[in-house]
Amino acid sequence: MIRLTIHNLRLVSDGLILLDDIRLEAKPGTIHLIIGPTGSGKTLLGRTLAGFEPDSSGEIYLDGRDVIDIPSARRRIGWVAKSNSLWPALSVYSNVEFGLKSLKNSRQERKTRVSEALGWFGADSLKQQRADSLTKLESRRVELARALIVDPQIMIIDEPLNGLQPEESETLCENIARVQSDQRLTTLILTRDPQPWLPFTDRISLLDLGKILQTGPVAEVLQRPNSIRSAEFFGGCNILDGEIEAIGQAGEVLVRLALGQLVGRLSVSTSSPEIGSPVQVLIRPEAIALGMAPSGGGQSNRVPVRLENIAFNGPTRRIKMTAPGEQILESLATATVLGGLSTGSASTALIPADQVSVIAI
Repeated sequence: MIRLTIHNLRLVSDGLILLDDIRLEAKPGTIHLIIGPTGSGKTLLGRTLAGFEPDSSGEIYLDGRDVIDIPSARRRIGWVAKSNSLWPALSVYSNVEFGLKSLKNSRQERKTRVSEALGWFGADSLKQQRADSLTKLESRRVELARALIVDPQIMIIDEPLNGLQPEESETLCENIARVQSDQRLTTLILTRDPQPWLPFTDRISLLDLGKILQTGPVAEVLQRPNSIRSAEFFGGCNILDGEIEAIGQAGEVLVRLALGQLVGRLSVSTSSPEIGSPVQVLIRPEAIALGMAPSGGGQSNRVPVRLENIAFNGPTRRIKMTAPGEQILESLATATVLGGLSTGSASTALIPADQVSVIAI
């Protein structure tokens, strides 16, 4: 298993900074998500790590060895592009076998390894077909097999679910996660949509305009965004203005808001604020429970609220409520959790202190 560590990675082209001071670490044998909208630099980052962008600078360590000056062919980084990169006129077998020819394997060894690699993705039956006859899902399976067959140190997969139907996406996501786990292969997934990958992911990094905004364990980044922009990656967020009233020894703070006092945790991006400092408080809608203690048993804030609107939001309900000081909060809850509550009902919002992210302005 290989650890990937990146320090001060930059990519400049024609005077434009395309990647700026990229720092992250992917733990050995895990899936690490790089999340960002179109144009954020995900593909450029993947190509730079794979060695296809020679103008880059900085440090890229694979188990302690800096490969920034090593050509792409010698980095042993598997790269799967988001667009179909198979040779259309060749068979699936020839596409997958190609990478082995430079390794001087015997013909029988190549045949065995091609079948094995295609078998990892349930595509062995396709090996005699021409690549241009494949569906999008079949093409993606073959591309993954071709990248894995050369035994890369790490894998980088760019938008693997791009263009697939929902049921196809779910199947391929589970397939990739299973193979990654079986092979214990350090894997970077570059994606706009993190939701299908969250159950299989160890850590995530948020990339925007060529910069990493936040990196950390999934729960930390989801529940404690370090900026409004980071919070926006996962939908809407309650954003409240306040000021610090007290600071604890372990990063907990007491904040005064229009709705009263809340106990929260300082964001990892906020250092040494003072009492009286203005802050913004970020609370994800799904962190707010109504009339019942949230699971986990930690410290919770209790805020009296009045439900103003309940709207359908797929399997959940989006609830708009008014807290003291005419402060508006939004929450997400299932119909079961709502119980008999309806528009106009009074209730209590319970907000875990460890999911109240406090950011100094």
